[in-house]
Order: sequence, then C-alpha cells, then structure tokens
Amino acid sequence: SEKWKALLAIRYDDYLNRSYFLISGSEYFDSSKAHAFVPKIGLVYQPLQSVSVYGSYAEGFQPQYSNSRASGGPFPPLKARQVEAGFKAEIFQKRLVPTLTWYLIKEINVLKPDPSDATGVRQVTTGEVTSRGIEITLTGNLTKQWNMLANYAHNKIFISKSTVAGEKGTGFGDTPSDAFSLWTTYQLNGKLKGLKAGAGYRQATKRSVYGLELPGYSVWDALLSYQYNKIGLAVNAFNLANKRYAIGSFGSSYYFPGAPGSMQVSINYNW
Repeated sequence: SEKWKALLAIRYDDYLNRSYFLISGSEYFDSSKAHAFVPKIGLVYQPLQSVSVYGSYAEGFQPQYSNSRASGGPFPPLKARQVEAGFKAEIFQKRLVPTLTWYLIKEINVLKPDPSDATGVRQVTTGEVTSRGIEITLTGNLTKQWNMLANYAHNKIFISKSTVAGEKGTGFGDTPSDAFSLWTTYQLNGKLKGLKAGAGYRQATKRSVYGLELPGYSVWDALLSYQYNKIGLAVNAFNLANKRYAIGSFGSSYYFPGAPGSMQVSINYNW
C-alpha cells in the first residue's frame, strides 16, 4: 500500500570448489561442496513520506574457504540467522539523512584456531557465535557547499554456545566494540569554484583475538581536488601520520597491518 512495503525472497546456492597445491614436491588436493535454500523477509512502514521504519529476517550461507584435512577439515558450511530493525528519515528539508539500525546475528560452524595446535594452522568449529549491536549514520549537506558522512557502530560478539567448558560467553573475532568514522568535504565558490577540500577520521577500539591483543587506532585522511569543465584532478592522502596499526588478524598467527601513509593522484575526464 502507500505506507507499507514488503519483501519475500528465497535463493538457492549450489557451491563447488576444487583446489590443487604443490608444496615442497608434495601434491595436495582440496575440495569444498555445499548447497542451501536461503530465505529473506522484510517489511517497511512509512508513517510519513520522509520517515521509514523497517524490520527484516534473513538467513546466511557460506561454504568454508577450505576443507583441507591438514587444516582440520572437512568443515560444514557456515550458516547464519539475522534479525534487523531500524529507521531512516530525511530532515531539515531533506538536507540530512539519519539512520539507526539494531541487529542480532547468530552464526554456527564458525572456524577458530585449534587450541591443541601450537602452529596455529589447524582449525576447529565453534558451537555458535552471536553478534549484536547498533549502527548510527548521519549523511547529507550541512550547507550547499559542505557535505558530511558520520558513522558510529557499537558491536558485541561472543560465543553463545560451545562444547568447551568455560568458553560460553567469552569474546570472539577481531571486531572492535566501538568504531567511529567521519568524512567531510567543502566545495569552494567564487574565483576558487571547482576546488574541493576534504578530511576524514577513522577510529576503532582495541580488541582481543584468541589471546592476541590488537590495540585501538585512529587514522586521518585528506583530499584536495579541482574540477575544470570536463577535466578533474584529485590528490588523496591516506594515514597522514603514517601510523602503524592492525586492522585484523589471521587467528593467533599474525596481524593484518593497516595501510601506511600514502598518496594517490588521479585525473578524470567526463564526456
């Protein structure tokens, strides 16, 4: 109807992956196969034309990236159930768009490092992992020249079911409990028309991954661009302070480092 919208969908996945490895003269074969029906249901209510309230339920399905016996496989596919609710609005003559989302995700057959393997290569599945949190986003134009995008997310992820004594309720994964980002640009006018300046800030709290401590971090980025008729020139600077930080980890084996200080220059032509 005019105020109600509904979505009902179902997808069928059939997955097959075969891999071949030659390591130190030895051959290794790996295969992964899975299939599933994946449903999704959504409902949106619009009490006003500028306000939407929604709720949804979805199931997820993802084959494991490896079923190698050397890594502890074969593993059953990762399966998930997600419930989400939130609202979206347009305020101040549609210049700003705030959104608020609440979610609850439960996953089974999530892989984790085998605690009995000191090398960190072998993996095992955990019973159930739950993730719940909120996400707030504000995007739009503060003025005709000033644009911004701000985002805050609070997330708690923990083991909700386990066959290992004392593991239930403990933290899981390398997702920070709190993350904040801000990106803003300003378009100049007058004699400097076509010139745009921008700045960005990203922050994440510390987290512990299988006993491996990943410290929190904050990073600044910047942009300077100029558009003349159909030709544009842009200079992006990332991680201005050249800060060393980790964005994630592979189990308890090693860190994934964040990108160091860098610069990107691009030229575009529109026709």
